[in-house]
Amino acid sequence: MSVSQLCYIMPMKTAVFHTRIAPSIKAEAETVFEQLGLTSSDAIRIFFKQVVLRKGFPFDVAIPNKELRLR
Repeated sequence: MSVSQLCYIMPMKTAVFHTRIAPSIKAEAETVFEQLGLTSSDAIRIFFKQVVLRKGFPFDVAIPNKELRLR
């Protein structure tokens, strides 16, 4: 049985995720996603999956130093 047949027999359930983000950040991120051949939805799915797999953020979360805050 192929994946497409499996999805037809057992449709995937999905949840809708809404968020607010600055338009300039969204546009910059979408430019990067496009270069990677991804949509925003693809990128969010990848992020969520990595959070689940790692049981935390897939990157360090820290308060930036003064030099980074000024950028």
